[in-house]
Amino acid sequence: IMNRAQTRLGAKDQRKVAKLIKRARALGIIPVIGQWKIEDHGNIRDPSLMEDKEWEKRLIERGLVTRKSTLW
Repeated sequence: IMNRAQTRLGAKDQRKVAKLIKRARALGIIPVIGQWKIEDHGNIRDPSLMEDKEWEKRLIERGLVTRKSTLW
């Protein structure tokens, strides 16, 4: 939520905007985190994590990706 100096709103209007933004966040209409992106690493203990996916195999076959180790 931007401050009053940036939005150039009066105190009453700024409170209205803040209330609406908080309500929209609670309903899930807009994200709570703003412009930052959440990193989802998935299940890091999945045994199939080290296996090559189909798209990775195609990239290796085409020579677009080179292996630097046996782990990846």
